[in-house]
Amino acid sequence: PQHKISVSPVFPIEQILSKKEYPIMANKQRIEGVVYLELYIDKTGVIRKIIVLKDPGYGLAEAAVKALDGITCEPAKANGEPVGVKFRFPIRFKLK
Repeated sequence: PQHKISVSPVFPIEQILSKKEYPIMANKQRIEGVVYLELYIDKTGVIRKIIVLKDPGYGLAEAAVKALDGITCEPAKANGEPVGVKFRFPIRFKLK
């Protein structure tokens, strides 16, 4: 159960940022936004399933899912033991 989680999963943020690509259509139209994802992470830290909860459009959700493809994180823990969790994860797209 979620309420027994003592340590949330830890993501390799630098690795995710290096894989994140701004979609061409969103960049041309100067679109910014936040994609909210729901991740199903197993007790080894592998992301098993990604569900898009909020998609601003213009290819941002697809780019967010692609940035997380193949990523392994440190798993969540309950009482010091690794456990599988469902975790909400936002990815922000902001133009420079």
